[in-house]
Amino acid sequence: MNRRPVLMNRRPVLLMDLRPVLTNGRRLLLMNRGPVLMNRRLSRFMNRQPGRPSASDAGSSSAAGVAPHSSAATAPRPASDAGAGGRDRSIDTVRAVAIVGVVLGHWLVTGLVMHPDGLHTTSPLTVLPGAAPVSWVLQTLGLFFFAGGFAATRAGSTTAPTRATGQVFAVRPRRARTVTTATRAGAAGRTCKAVVLFLASWAVALFLGAAAGVSGVTLHTAGKLAVGPLWFLLPYFVLLLLTPALRRLKIPWLFAGVAVAIAAVAALDCMSPAGDGDNGSTIAVLAAALPASIGHLAVVAAWAVPWCLGVAVARGRLAKRRHAVLLAVAGSASLIALVTVGGYPVSAVGVPGAGRSNLDPPSLAAVALAVAQVGIFLLLRSPARRPRRWVTALNRAALPVYLGHQSVLLLAAGASGPLGLPGMIGTPGDDSWLAWRVAWLPVLAVLLAAAVRGGRALHESRTLRR
Repeated sequence: MNRRPVLMNRRPVLLMDLRPVLTNGRRLLLMNRGPVLMNRRLSRFMNRQPGRPSASDAGSSSAAGVAPHSSAATAPRPASDAGAGGRDRSIDTVRAVAIVGVVLGHWLVTGLVMHPDGLHTTSPLTVLPGAAPVSWVLQTLGLFFFAGGFAATRAGSTTAPTRATGQVFAVRPRRARTVTTATRAGAAGRTCKAVVLFLASWAVALFLGAAAGVSGVTLHTAGKLAVGPLWFLLPYFVLLLLTPALRRLKIPWLFAGVAVAIAAVAALDCMSPAGDGDNGSTIAVLAAALPASIGHLAVVAAWAVPWCLGVAVARGRLAKRRHAVLLAVAGSASLIALVTVGGYPVSAVGVPGAGRSNLDPPSLAAVALAVAQVGIFLLLRSPARRPRRWVTALNRAALPVYLGHQSVLLLAAGASGPLGLPGMIGTPGDDSWLAWRVAWLPVLAVLLAAAVRGGRALHESRTLRR
């Protein structure tokens, strides 16, 4: 026997009692009681990486009729899966596209008009109805929640999802639940810290503006524009808390939940004030008798649909091309029918003076758009492709970009007013206003990038001081 000891934790290991060791159904070694030193064979077995057998073990296990460690734990996985806890690069791309759509949409549809009492907001869609189809292209919140559901599901498990029958919840191995509550709470804590810092900064800015004699109407408009995008935190955190249950829910029950959410949004649409499509039907009359505050549930119910689709895709479902075609065709057809026949607004965003809005609260048309966008993404999906640099940069700075994009718009508007530059402050009247606003987009993007980089540098300097 080789008397060379095996070093573990920088000292020899002395086994006082080594009983029969069983792995993969075969007996490795049997030693008597008493102090012994581990031999080379046992050392090779104990120190090798789990799930990766040596050449001798593979041959012996195959001869014994036992499959070596070459199952799902060690078999190479396709780039689209990369493990249930792996990172899908295509989701980074769709998240970046969603952020770009939201930012550009807000910058293009936010009109600022100066009245004698102060600054007011308006929408260029009131005088440019032909631009309404563009709002559907830039309304990408459904993709944002889809990416959130996918990422939250992949972050919660490290093994491939298992199928179970006869149960509402799928039974998973204990080691599959590896994401701790501290990890999830840490991410939520960083988000809340950034939001609190953002609100505190704006509170100081509004206080200084009031002290400088700025009109109260102007301060109210500026604060409402800056803080308005924070509405997404409520449905996002609610769905994030529900993700552990959705991850364990059986796929048929998960899709049943999607159907229930769509039905809830359709019912809540009956309670919202109708525009041209109001026909005084019995359903509308009965729904109007219910409390109007129930309509706020549409915010969670509507965005739960793309979120659950993201959960399903992360669990390996909806992987076939026919599934993507079905989602894209069903969502597009439903959207066209709702707008042309159902009396829903032509614009994806709210327009002043319209009877109803597709986003406040989210309507069935917004859900149909989200389903269509998810289907189109699945058709174009290429997980193995490496993301571009702008995709990686946007994913790293997603929260600062989302929080600060309206603040940058207000900063540019305040600077353009004294200089007399068109396109920022002024009543939208014709296509020239839209052309000037499009010309402002690169300037706004540069200002936003500079603000995000400055905030990151400040945060890193504070971290180094600690």
